[in-house]
Amino acid sequence: MGVDLRRAPANFASMRILNLLCAPVLLFPFIASAAAGGAEGARVENFGAPVFGKAVKIGGVSPRAMALCVDGKTLYIGASHYLYVADISEPMNPRILGKVGGLGNVRQIAVQDGIAYVASRESGLWIVDARNPKSPKVLSRYDCIELATGIDVAGKVAFLGQRNNGVEFIDVSDPANPEHIRIIKTPESQSVKYRDGYLFSGEWHSGEVTVFDARDMADVKVVSRLKMDGYGDGIDLGGNLLFASTGHHSKDSGKAKEERFGGGHGLEIFDISDISNPRKISSVKFPKFYYIGNDFWTPRRSGNTVFAADTFNGLFAVDISDAKNPRIAGRITTPPKKEGAPSSPISSVAVADGAVYVSSLDYGVMAVECPNARASAEGKGVLPKNPSYRAQYPADSEKFFVWKPERSAQVRAVAVSGDTAYAACGAEGIAVLRLSGSGFEEIGRIKMPFAGDVKIRGGRLYAAEGQNGLAVYNIDPHSPAALSEAGRLKSLSPESSLVLWVWVPEGNFIAATDRVGGIFFIDARDLKNMKVAFRKGGCPGWNKYFSGGIVGGKYAGMSYANSRFEWFDLSGEKPVPANASYKNRPGVSNGCCVFRDKVLWTNRAGEVVLLGPNQPENPDGSAWKSVPVGGAKVSALPAWDGGRLVAFTNRIEKSVVLADFGDEKNPKAVWIEKISGNPDTPEFWRGRLIIPAGYGGLMMTRERF
Repeated sequence: MGVDLRRAPANFASMRILNLLCAPVLLFPFIASAAAGGAEGARVENFGAPVFGKAVKIGGVSPRAMALCVDGKTLYIGASHYLYVADISEPMNPRILGKVGGLGNVRQIAVQDGIAYVASRESGLWIVDARNPKSPKVLSRYDCIELATGIDVAGKVAFLGQRNNGVEFIDVSDPANPEHIRIIKTPESQSVKYRDGYLFSGEWHSGEVTVFDARDMADVKVVSRLKMDGYGDGIDLGGNLLFASTGHHSKDSGKAKEERFGGGHGLEIFDISDISNPRKISSVKFPKFYYIGNDFWTPRRSGNTVFAADTFNGLFAVDISDAKNPRIAGRITTPPKKEGAPSSPISSVAVADGAVYVSSLDYGVMAVECPNARASAEGKGVLPKNPSYRAQYPADSEKFFVWKPERSAQVRAVAVSGDTAYAACGAEGIAVLRLSGSGFEEIGRIKMPFAGDVKIRGGRLYAAEGQNGLAVYNIDPHSPAALSEAGRLKSLSPESSLVLWVWVPEGNFIAATDRVGGIFFIDARDLKNMKVAFRKGGCPGWNKYFSGGIVGGKYAGMSYANSRFEWFDLSGEKPVPANASYKNRPGVSNGCCVFRDKVLWTNRAGEVVLLGPNQPENPDGSAWKSVPVGGAKVSALPAWDGGRLVAFTNRIEKSVVLADFGDEKNPKAVWIEKISGNPDTPEFWRGRLIIPAGYGGLMMTRERF
């Protein structure tokens, strides 16, 4: 196995930034000339014959600019939580015509027939009607399986890259009502590109491009993989050539670790005339650099030039007139905010006739003169067929009872009260199900545009309803399917229109999140006038990382993915942050739950840590003591049955583990299962495990434990 270079080698342990610029004589063989322009602080350089001319900053756009897409005479800009629509009839004089906000963490944009498909990471996929550019309107929000990262669209199918979960294929025949077709796992899909029946997925940490035969949605299959010398991401195509941007660390095992560190930045060119056997023909390296975060790389080809956005390294123009010998012809940087970085992160690039548009985080968007630039004339070619196909997610009928909504929708969460289960089913609302030893019986349905999460406490149902906010319902004790609204909080913040997860710890507060802005604590003493009492930022990401309940009479825990574990004191008028540990850094699958008088947390090693209330970091800086679960790795979301059993689910690995914690110091796995759906936090009912399993439906074990 290769060395995992997600972390710096020992001699770089104290550094987050590595910026080793290659000697100019090696990297840039021509004398640089700076182009004149009106983009404040931006540096525009040409190395030899001028590629770039003047640069002009586009006004009226949030400086947190992330995504660009050109379609005809229109430029689409994703910045902060907005989608902007601009007229580029005059390429160097873009005019913002309209915008729509509340879209969360916008990452990428694809456009077809005036409909914009906006991948917004934690917030999912937004589909926006921009045919009236002065008044773009949200048509729908699609509840994708994981972080909506890479996006492309062809005909009636959208393709959504979702990191370790792979690529999701979505039926957009009716953009107002998108439906799941299937998902195929890949190493770590960051960007996707479709052309002529084939889909290309840039894989991040593995440094690959996965190539799918996507001509028929009923028969999608991987046909080849391209290996690269760096972490993968953005892709573009031109004729029989594929252009792939890479970053972070070199994958060349023949180099020393120190030489590979930060050495993965560049552009790689492949001949794909034989799609089953692509062949690398050349590459060009960009300066060595490493900074974790804002790590995405995007190429856009225009004639004999590829414009490659390399975040902190800036934007490079690569001359590919001789594709076997590409050379760097120009570079654009914006004023850096990180010490030692050449540029603020260049996040995206789009090409029009005579101009290149460049977005930069903390800076905004600029138009740069480029006389030889031309908008891509290549179409999508052969469009995928059978968009109405729906993949099946079967379960072992000897092990499970299964219930599924009639329409294709994920079962996102379940809450149990007595012999009744309430299942959050996305666009299918909340299903009310009677539980028995022979399975599920649907006894009611609460219709709503979206239900993402549900909890029950004190005879009330708490529901995260997406764009409709957080709702609290009274449950009729004589008729479990009869709900009456007791209160509603429309939104958590102006930046996001979503409530996606909810928890109800003991006391005065409800906890909720939009998955972007951190954890929000809502004062629920007056349900008719709920308000956010306290918010602690730090993106919780995709999973459910909150402990759900309190220990020690007042402390709740939060596992912030890739950041920290933090405690909150919920005993006062407002929640107060307590101890936090950055030494015990969670991964994306590490959750926590109340377990007896402790909080049970899973760590990156797949072991369990039992934390006392408000437990601080160890004084010597060592990791918290963890306990292995005999027979299983449990880097997962835990749930406690109130006795001796703890269940662990991992959405990415599609695994469920049940462990006996009768002996806390020596827990043992008693049941391990792989399922076809993506399992979320389970519930227990009369000794059985109930699992919300995404498109696998709601599952209940036949066996009692």
